[in-house]
Amino acid sequence: MDFGNEKEMHPYLVNNLFKPIIEDKTDYCLIEQKITDVILCKNGNGPKLFFFELKCFSTNNNRIGIGDGRGMGYQIEILTKRPDYFETNLRWILANPTINESGKIYLFLRNQEILENISGGSIGKKHNNIRLSIFERYDLYNINQLRNQIETFVKYV
Repeated sequence: MDFGNEKEMHPYLVNNLFKPIIEDKTDYCLIEQKITDVILCKNGNGPKLFFFELKCFSTNNNRIGIGDGRGMGYQIEILTKRPDYFETNLRWILANPTINESGKIYLFLRNQEILENISGGSIGKKHNNIRLSIFERYDLYNINQLRNQIETFVKYV
């Protein structure tokens, strides 16, 4: 894999996944500095925003953290307040580069699935983590399958 942590995963996925998805679509644009890790914008009639949180398991940290370490931040607020727009238009992409299953290292999940896999069972005023067993509970995708999931998501939501 071409990344080993979340900081390296973000440019890898932007360049190899999101930019190719929109390269021939004039009604989409990509914004990379925002409330979530990636926002896809659909322009024209019926404009829409699609939000993506990117999380990567790192052997250095041995966890997948959310929030800022003090139980705060945009991710925590979205998961605890559960705004309708983010329930519909936000997806989480989790990666575990240590899995060696034909490149199937990605998950494509909703807020509820993340909440069901929070270490300790709930979000608190502490460092919040996603249980690593999440990679055993849901379908894993390779980069091409993940691209198909995203394209279906932005087409039908």
